[in-house]
Amino acid sequence: MTSAWRIFLGVVVDIANEELRVPEERVADGLVRLRAAIAERYLARKEFESLVGILNHAAACIPFARLFLRRCWSALAFQHGPWVRLNRGIKADLQFWLRLLTESNGRAIMHEDIWRSAEEIGLYTDASFSGYAAVYLRPDGSAEYFAGSWEQHGFSAEALKAAG
Repeated sequence: MTSAWRIFLGVVVDIANEELRVPEERVADGLVRLRAAIAERYLARKEFESLVGILNHAAACIPFARLFLRRCWSALAFQHGPWVRLNRGIKADLQFWLRLLTESNGRAIMHEDIWRSAEEIGLYTDASFSGYAAVYLRPDGSAEYFAGSWEQHGFSAEALKAAG
């Protein structure tokens, strides 16, 4: 009998369990680098690029997680020089990745045939020209949320109105 999983382009495709996952050694490497980066205020550019590359590869298995690389990509695009400053936003994204890789071990269930609504999974979002927010209500009744203003990311209300 042949194995029910194969590595394809650096991603484990497990047909029996209907999941995609990052190889264990890659997850372990990512966790070590994430923990080290979160403890720092600045990171060498090459080291940060390498970490973002590992996380980008993991996002191939967990597509929604790519959203939490946006600030990292922006830092690489707009911060010039040999060091990258890890601000609160970047650290929050790195904390998300640390939690994701720790809890899910880089695994993602293959897409469902039936999509669920945001209300069914307890996800509520809102945005305006001045800011944005999201709340996730867990089944146990606890909640997680985030919010922010567009200006903290360098967007003006006028620019958003012009784009929309």
